[in-house]
Amino acid sequence: MKFARSFVFSLTLSTLVAGTFAFDGVKAVNTAQAVGKTILFDNSKCNTCGNADWVINGAYSDWARDLRNAGYNVIENKSTITSTLLSSVDVLVLPEPNTNFSSTEKSAINDFVINKGKGLYVIADHANSDRNSDGWDSVEIFNGYTLGNYSSTSEWVGKYFGFRVNENDKFQDPVTDIRSHAITSGVTAVGVYNGATFKITNSTYAKGVAYVSGDTTNPYIVASQLPSGGRVSAIGDSSPYNDGTGYTSVASYYSYTQHSHAKLAINTIKWLAKDL
Repeated sequence: MKFARSFVFSLTLSTLVAGTFAFDGVKAVNTAQAVGKTILFDNSKCNTCGNADWVINGAYSDWARDLRNAGYNVIENKSTITSTLLSSVDVLVLPEPNTNFSSTEKSAINDFVINKGKGLYVIADHANSDRNSDGWDSVEIFNGYTLGNYSSTSEWVGKYFGFRVNENDKFQDPVTDIRSHAITSGVTAVGVYNGATFKITNSTYAKGVAYVSGDTTNPYIVASQLPSGGRVSAIGDSSPYNDGTGYTSVASYYSYTQHSHAKLAINTIKWLAKDL
């Protein structure tokens, strides 16, 4: 089932907790009473710019539906990310941002994972995928610096979560070098349709769980179990979960049911929510 954008309505946090439908600054695509853990998909960073449509009432609507069927509250954020916003969230999904997070937002996300022990899903794309021509693509945003300008001072995910995004562009269909982990249980193959790989910066807690052919050093999918209890996973391409809906050119592609993409999508959220 696909959800039209006109069906998205506002919720406030107090009534979501009470079992009704409110969540300040956040949108939801569901008319049923919310139960279970809450999965928040961010849509505040130009996630539909250019030919992107990585939102739960667009190209990720099948994924959102399957998560709801698994018992999760699936909601969408269109406002500034704050610790207050994240206070009743269990997993935060960042699907290929194309405008940068502020330092305050990064601090709130870091606190959510490192201090609160919650889950974060980093969904990147290939280098040079700046869809709104503002000088930042998802690779640069997650890394904290622009292409070719590594900075230990501004580094983000590489400093805090044990991996950084490689500045590359990979295509392989399918990727079959899948390593054993909770998120890859039942996963036999995935695709990378112009995406990036990752460099592990802290192997104590970040592990590669899928690799493109000929590269056993730089994983395409990462799972990171932080000492504090927080969990982070990352995939180097936004396309595998595309269900072919939406209002951009991605609507002509349907990857979600191909290979083991749907299984990976649900497994990853369950692991991040500590249900696996």
